[in-house]
Amino acid sequence: GNLLDLISGRAMSEPAAAAVGRATLSALETLHCAGFCHCDIKPQNLLYRYVESRLSTHHAHAARYISVRGRCAELLLADFGCTREFVPSADAGCGSLRNDGGGTL
Repeated sequence: GNLLDLISGRAMSEPAAAAVGRATLSALETLHCAGFCHCDIKPQNLLYRYVESRLSTHHAHAARYISVRGRCAELLLADFGCTREFVPSADAGCGSLRNDGGGTL
């Protein structure tokens, strides 16, 4: 399923919303560290899949896990069609997004 399925017409507790926020930021951090910018973050592009058990909170990727209907699920980033490569610049650490018309990784 996707995040839109989870939030449509339902209230989400503050701890659940915080977990989704952490999981989203963790996925984006991974992408950004690889030098890419997603450019199309929306609930439909945040997928979840159920997993057997949650990793230890000390595991490097523990932030990617959320509770969905009482079950452990991993939050995943999807739809990389608008993704652009980040091109660093020597000017004060700023940079730009490469816009070559491609988006497939």
